[in-house]
Amino acid sequence: MLIKRAALAAALPATTSDDTRYHLQAVQVSLGHTVEATDGHIAVRITDTAPLLDTEYPIISGAEMVADQTGPVLLPADVCKKLIGVTPKKTTIPVMQSIRFGRNGQPDTVLAVATDLQTPMIATIRTDESGNFPNLDRVIPPADKAGTVTLIVGTEVLEVLIKAAKAVKNSQAAVYLQIPTFPEDCVKTKTADDGTPIRDGPVCSAVRFAVKGADGLEMIGALMPMRN
Repeated sequence: MLIKRAALAAALPATTSDDTRYHLQAVQVSLGHTVEATDGHIAVRITDTAPLLDTEYPIISGAEMVADQTGPVLLPADVCKKLIGVTPKKTTIPVMQSIRFGRNGQPDTVLAVATDLQTPMIATIRTDESGNFPNLDRVIPPADKAGTVTLIVGTEVLEVLIKAAKAVKNSQAAVYLQIPTFPEDCVKTKTADDGTPIRDGPVCSAVRFAVKGADGLEMIGALMPMRN
């Protein structure tokens, strides 16, 4: 099974450095080309919906694989970083930007292999640690849950918010978001020819944010919806 380096790189920031929570110091690689991570405060799941075939991956001496992994494995964050570092950032061969996972016949282990065709890296991962990783299905709300408000915030907007929070020397390392939850605030309406209101999909009003800074500075603002 191939896992793209971008999936691992996206999950890494959600791991923890807390030594007392060793099972959260790793990303979980599961069947279905899925990568998960959590530090207890944020949880992420990345699924590759267009996976590459591992039959196109180069054969690495000493890392011959006989079968796919049969369940999830915990890949330590430090090992994950090294595997990502071995894969090329730019290449004309898409499969080279992936890490291969599979079994080599040894019990209770899975191999993780990365290479740039010059310097291969082989990591042996135990399979008996995955049971310690939390079930993220219990914490990630389903998209179609009743009452769910969809909030789409561009990465550039988030970067501006983070820079602004750092500039006022955010004293609590937190940004307060107040999301409108009233139906009338989250639904745009139109009027039919007969005067009947027509609901035209969820379009929430502005999301208020607040940041408490140092030296008496307080910042408030709004993340405003796009207007047609």
